[in-house]
Amino acid sequence: MMIFCYSSSLYLGQNIDHKKIDSLLHITENKSKNFQYNESVNLGKEAIKLSESTFYHEGIIKGNFWVASGLCNLGDYKESFIYIERLEKSKGYQEYIDRNPDFNFKLTDLIGRNYLALGFKKQAIQQFRKELVLADLYPSSKEKISQKIFAFIQLSACYEDVDGDSTYYYLNKMSSVLKVNPMPEHNLFLYLNLSDYHKNFTKNVDSVYYYNSDAIKLAEKLQSPYLYLALSQKAKILHWQKKCNESLTSCFDALEIVTRKKRIEDRISLYKLIADNYRCLGDREKELLYIDKHITTKDSLAETRKEGVQISADRLSAETTKTENKVNDVKRSVWFIIMISVTLLLIAGISIARIKKRKSEFIEQKEQEIRLQEQQINALHDTRLDKIQEEVILLAKENSPDFLSKFKEAYPNFYQNILHIEPNLKNSELIFCAYLKLNFGTKEIATYTFVTPRAIQIRKNRLRKKLNIPSDDDIYQWMDKWS
Repeated sequence: MMIFCYSSSLYLGQNIDHKKIDSLLHITENKSKNFQYNESVNLGKEAIKLSESTFYHEGIIKGNFWVASGLCNLGDYKESFIYIERLEKSKGYQEYIDRNPDFNFKLTDLIGRNYLALGFKKQAIQQFRKELVLADLYPSSKEKISQKIFAFIQLSACYEDVDGDSTYYYLNKMSSVLKVNPMPEHNLFLYLNLSDYHKNFTKNVDSVYYYNSDAIKLAEKLQSPYLYLALSQKAKILHWQKKCNESLTSCFDALEIVTRKKRIEDRISLYKLIADNYRCLGDREKELLYIDKHITTKDSLAETRKEGVQISADRLSAETTKTENKVNDVKRSVWFIIMISVTLLLIAGISIARIKKRKSEFIEQKEQEIRLQEQQINALHDTRLDKIQEEVILLAKENSPDFLSKFKEAYPNFYQNILHIEPNLKNSELIFCAYLKLNFGTKEIATYTFVTPRAIQIRKNRLRKKLNIPSDDDIYQWMDKWS
């Protein structure tokens, strides 16, 4: 009621003070942080109207952002993208984000979360990687570190359930930074993600429970609004272990929080898990009750999500069209340059025909220039190759997910020759061959790939058998000859 009275008074004034709009936007932001997304959306729309009536461009930009953010958290991705596009088309938008790296970071994250929720993982990853660059624009080192960790959290979420190596890569990045710069809020998400990683990939039950327990303890200590994530995770783990009664207890603890916070997607997931637990316990009546809740709630979100996918596709199509137009402009420029070049060559030919006595000298001069150009091109090629090879070695040491593609660029014939010998090599075996090709020792490979030297030696022996490498042949020399 107090907010209603306050906002109504804004409309009554003839000259609306921008400071009052900023105050309203501040309330909007706090509502969003407290999971009061409906209120945040309504207040944001009100701030937009007030800002438009006074041509307050900053208020328009910020108002559209908080409306888009609230709609994303409510699962209305179509409307969220609509408000993002309005924001991007607002007068002074580019200047504003250039002056406000924090706003630029939050907007990039919002776009990434929209894409990820709708299944556009490639586009989401592009946005979250952009966050790593934007983090360096923050004025303080603490902010830079905090935002980079946040980007690692988002990137690891993109790979969970599908790519254990990439997931672990970003989790290891987070862990390394947090050891030097402890940040309890980020540690909570590290524990949650590590628990999921071990559940999905290593199947190490002790590690799964250990990190989930740490997450719950830390969330309770911090009085974190994300406690429901740790409780939901615990419920899934207990169900995974067939401890259905215990899982139900955690389900209902989490459900009480997500219902209060209006986290509709989390509610859908919990309804399904509760139904699965009741099925496990043989309670058919309650199983059907929660299946019905799951389907009803999911259907209410399905049409909105479908529209969100369409608008995401339209947005990506528009971005592609922009890129194609730029490419076409470049092509036209190139053709113009070619035509000018051809014209100049014709003029040069006429001149040469008129000055026959200098023809042989001119040709010799051109041949020398060509030879010099070839030498320069070869030198540049060698320099570029050296640079790529240095980058490959650095990526190998970081165990980066980009290592394999960059290695293929540096050594294009290597994998063709190896696969000709054994076409059924796995991706992990090809990566291991690359480490051997780069002449890394057993201990080095073990360090970079986070396994024991003994495990590396076993992999060498298996690879010898697969590729029929004689036992008396040096495996490093054998790999080197196929480049």
